[in-house]
Amino acid sequence: MLDLAFQILSNKQRRQLLTKLLESRNDTGVCVPEEVVDEDQQLEDATLELRHRHLPLLEEAQFIEWNSNRHTVERGAKFGEIRPLLRLLTTNPHNLPGEWT
Repeated sequence: MLDLAFQILSNKQRRQLLTKLLESRNDTGVCVPEEVVDEDQQLEDATLELRHRHLPLLEEAQFIEWNSNRHTVERGAKFGEIRPLLRLLTTNPHNLPGEWT
C-alpha cells in the first residue's frame, strides 16, 4: 500500500485532487478539471491528462469515485488508507523540499 501511495502522490495533479478531497466535506465532490488545474496549464491539456491517466489510476486504486457524466470526483472506498499520509503532507509543507502541492 505504501508503494502505491507514493506512486499516486508522485504527480502534482493527483496530489492536488486528493488534497481537495481531503479538505472537502464528506458529502461533496470535487469538480474536475476546474478545481485541480494550475494557472500555468492549458485546461484542454489538463483535462485530457486527467481523464486518460490520473483519474483512471486513482479510481483503480479506489482512492476516488469518478463520475464522468457530472465531471466530479468523490472519496473512494480506500481513501481512508491514503488520508493519514495526505494529512502529514498538508500539515508539514515547511518540512518538505520544493513545492509539493
